[in-house]
Amino acid sequence: MKTIYLLILFLSVFAGKAMAFGVKASPGAFIIHNVNPGSIYDVYGETGLRITLYNDSSVEYIYALSVEQPTGPLRGYQPIPDTKWIEFEPDIVDVSAGKQDYGYMIINIPDEERYYNQSWVVNVIVTNYTGGSLAVAIKIRVQIETKSKGGNDPNGIIAVSPNVMSYTNYRDRKPRLVRIYNNDIVSHTYRVSVPVDKEIWKYQTHGYNQLLTATWLKYDQEAFIIKAGESVDYPIQLMIPDRIKYKKRKWEEVLIVETEDGQSSLIRVRF
Repeated sequence: MKTIYLLILFLSVFAGKAMAFGVKASPGAFIIHNVNPGSIYDVYGETGLRITLYNDSSVEYIYALSVEQPTGPLRGYQPIPDTKWIEFEPDIVDVSAGKQDYGYMIINIPDEERYYNQSWVVNVIVTNYTGGSLAVAIKIRVQIETKSKGGNDPNGIIAVSPNVMSYTNYRDRKPRLVRIYNNDIVSHTYRVSVPVDKEIWKYQTHGYNQLLTATWLKYDQEAFIIKAGESVDYPIQLMIPDRIKYKKRKWEEVLIVETEDGQSSLIRVRF
C-alpha cells in the first residue's frame, strides 16, 4: 500500500484566492449570512458563491473538499458544533490541465431553536492528491451566521439574541435591546467592542459600508458581569445624523461580545 503524506498549509490570500505550491482556489475566505436551521442551504443557489478550483499545470489535478474545525479563534465566532452539517457536491473534483472547475457547498443545520442567532467558523480543506506520495492542502476560512431571531435561548457558552438589528428609520432614537447570555457554569466578565480597522474586512457584509464615525452608534463599552446561567438586556441606540446623503448608502457596524477568557459572539447593526 502506498503511503501518502499530507501537507496542510495555512492559506495565503492574493486577490481573493488561496494559493500554495500550485494549489489554488477562490475565494480565500467568505461569510454566509442568514442560514435557516431546519432547511437545506445550497450556498450557490442562495448566493451564487462556489469554490473555484484552478489547475494551471499541464496535468490533471484531483481535488478533494472537506471540512474541519479551526485551529485558532476568530473574534466573534465559535467553532461549528458539528462539521457533518456541511457537505460538498461533489467532494472530489477532477480539473483538467489549464482549466478550472467548482465545488458546491451544502449546509444542513438541525431544526432546533437554539441554532438561531449563531456565528460559527469552519475551515474548508482543499487537497490536491495529484503529486504522488505528497498531497498538498490549503485552508479556506468560512464564517457561517444563522438566521436572526429574537426571543430564543441560543446555543453556545456565550450567545446573543437577536444577532442582527436592522433599522429602517434613521430618526429612530429609541434604544433597542439585545439579550446577552452566559450559558456557562461560572460567571464571566463581558465587554462589547468593534473590530480593529485592519481586521474589519473579515466581518463586513457585502454591500454595506462601515460607519464614518463611532458616534453614530451608542452602546456601553464598560465591562459587566453575567452570572452563570443568566442573561442581561444590552441597549444599543442609533445616533446617525438625519441627512439625505447618509440615507443613500447602507451602513453596518459589527459589535463583538467577548468574555475575559476569549469566548465571543457578534451583533450586526444595520441601517
